Amino acid sequence: MTEMTDKREMILDSLLLQRQLVEKFEKKYHLDENKPSENVLTVLAGDYRNIRSRDELVTDIAREYLGVYPVIDEEKLIQAGNIALKKAAAACRDDEEKLFPCSAWYIHKIINDMFHRLSDRTQQSIILDFETKLRLDEVPPREDILRSIDESYSRDMTDKLPPIAGELAPDDPVRLYFDEIEKAATPCPERESALFERIRSGDEEAKKELLETYLRLAANIAAQYLGSCNYVPFLDLIQEANFGLIKATERYDESAGYSFYAFASWYIHLAICRSYDNVKREVPLLFNTRMSLVRIWSAYDELSLQLGRAPTLDELCNKAYFSVQQAEEYFDRAEHVRKLKHLLATEYKESFDE
Repeated sequence: MTEMTDKREMILDSLLLQRQLVEKFEKKYHLDENKPSENVLTVLAGDYRNIRSRDELVTDIAREYLGVYPVIDEEKLIQAGNIALKKAAAACRDDEEKLFPCSAWYIHKIINDMFHRLSDRTQQSIILDFETKLRLDEVPPREDILRSIDESYSRDMTDKLPPIAGELAPDDPVRLYFDEIEKAATPCPERESALFERIRSGDEEAKKELLETYLRLAANIAAQYLGSCNYVPFLDLIQEANFGLIKATERYDESAGYSFYAFASWYIHLAICRSYDNVKREVPLLFNTRMSLVRIWSAYDELSLQLGRAPTLDELCNKAYFSVQQAEEYFDRAEHVRKLKHLLATEYKESFDE
């Protein structure tokens, strides 16, 4: 999993830089609003008073964001800025004096929104990698997937604590938990066979011993999701991983031809990914539906920048490699979830993320 870990660290560094800059502009120009206030327009007019034209304004603001997010180059930022100019022109049709600062606000707004969409998808990229690689949308797990996990078996996953353990303060709750699970015995084929024999006879103590043996595995897998599960604290990730481990203990068949290590690993990943979905969305979409929608909206963003307009459904489907019928089915499912969220928000007067 070294490649996956390196990728995660690179993503976290990028997200940190992006978040700092984006939050600065968000607070200064109130980019969370639907339109700029008079005070914000006054600030923008002062900040960009030396800019001579709206085209120069696009380039200047685009370069303020340049390099923050590796996948967005200057050309894409300028394309987004030019789309913003059209929105500003429509918003200030009856007030030419406000057109320049209003253009600046819309350029910041559309680039800011683009960063937020890409940030959320980037945070999900590690999760999507695991979901796709391990086929977590298919329950129970496929035998070929479990055998591939067996082939990549590493004793570090079961015998050692996650590398992050050395970075934690002695009184950190996670560190204290690690100190406890470090004392457990390490997996051993002969001992496992004896434990499964006792479990089959209904020995609950044997099940507890097996679980304790694999708590380090659960912790190591949970650590792989750090940063990509911003909505789930590390202790909660570990707890979800342990729930997956318990499920694996209940369902494992020793005669199936693959190890408990592989079976437990798969169920631990499944539990964490489902936990992320349930926290990120109060009304979750199915894995395969969400993965397909991510592809569709990524294609939408890319085509919007290329074309300077919203793509047609046919263009979108060609880019995302879906038929129109498939795309409409996914949109219908997403709309159903959106309406359900709205119903809940109305009933309980809570704010749900659309």
